[in-house]
Amino acid sequence: MEEEPRATPRRVRRLWLWRWRSNPLRRPSDRMEAWFLLTVWVGALLGAVLTGWVTQTATMDSLAASRSAAERVSAVVTQMPLGGTEGKVTVETYSDQAWAQVRWTADDGTAHTGAAWIDAEAAVGTSVTVWTNGADKVIPEPVGGSQAERQAVLLGVLAGLAVAAVGLSGGHLALRRLENRSVAGWETEWALVEPQWRKRMLG
Repeated sequence: MEEEPRATPRRVRRLWLWRWRSNPLRRPSDRMEAWFLLTVWVGALLGAVLTGWVTQTATMDSLAASRSAAERVSAVVTQMPLGGTEGKVTVETYSDQAWAQVRWTADDGTAHTGAAWIDAEAAVGTSVTVWTNGADKVIPEPVGGSQAERQAVLLGVLAGLAVAAVGLSGGHLALRRLENRSVAGWETEWALVEPQWRKRMLG
């Protein structure tokens, strides 16, 4: 006895933008879902662009304000390098930088001391350049130029992507609820139509 050949399963092709295509099975709710999905995508895109631009602009303004408030002064190395326990000095370096104590004189003639990262090859008594704030405290060199621009662009892109991800995720969750309501509506309608259809088919 020959075995019947097995039917080859047909691959269901997904139709893109099916909610926009005219067909007798499309309901008003499908069209509403299509407009809702389009609104979500457009809103996410505009929100991402606007958020990225605002974040980039605010970051650039903040970095520029920080740099303008900082003061570049000439200081002298008094201890090189800093660090140690029980009176033993340990070398604390990072790449070509070393943590050292420096002293400088403010514009009003008062002397100040602080710790700063300087050239690792510097020695005690060497004149170095450090950055201070309005309270005469040593601070890291403010970001400026192309580095500030790259940092602002990066933060803007990340902020924009975050807003887009949140918007699309929320939109798809809402769309899923709409689809579940549509399926429930189909089931309710079928429960009303199915007995009449079966009676008509079976006679």
